[in-house]
Amino acid sequence: MDRLSNHEATMDDESAIVTPRMLVPPPSPSLRVSASASPMERSLSENIREEREELREAAEQTLNAIMDLNMDGTIRWVSPSWVDVIGTQPDSVVGTPIANLIVSDNKNIFADVVESMRQDDRRSQFIRFVVNLGPSSKLWPVDVPKAPPEEPAQAVAIDIEAQGIMIYSGASGGESHVSFCLPLAFRRSPAFCQPLLTV
Repeated sequence: MDRLSNHEATMDDESAIVTPRMLVPPPSPSLRVSASASPMERSLSENIREEREELREAAEQTLNAIMDLNMDGTIRWVSPSWVDVIGTQPDSVVGTPIANLIVSDNKNIFADVVESMRQDDRRSQFIRFVVNLGPSSKLWPVDVPKAPPEEPAQAVAIDIEAQGIMIYSGASGGESHVSFCLPLAFRRSPAFCQPLLTV
């Protein structure tokens, strides 16, 4: 009997080695929530909030400004960094039609991009346009002297690329305004705006 018992013990040991017990992970509430939702399911509002947050972070970390436009094309709000980018005071442009600031041929380019957003708001829109810089802009070319305050300022045009998204009202869910981060890229004095680009 002792030999049989020893043999059974040996078999039990071998079985334990061949078929080890599986560890069961503890239950996770987050996993249960994820399992109940559809894979890769995201609401449009979540995507828009993320994109707007990315625009604001870009403005904070680099030489960028945020510009919000009303649906009629008037400037609703600009970030304080507007003065460093465009070179004019924020309160001097609020309420002004953005078309009044554009010096390139297509002054209605923002109206075009807003209409494009209305047709398809699932993606951000990229736009290029030309404006004149104010003397306080940090983008002012180093080879262009600034005129004294008592003299007319020299016009320095700059080609700006901006990225915009549609913003919706939290109360009604309808269109509220459009928000742009500018500039994503810039260069000096082109004579025209480039065609509207979308991604």
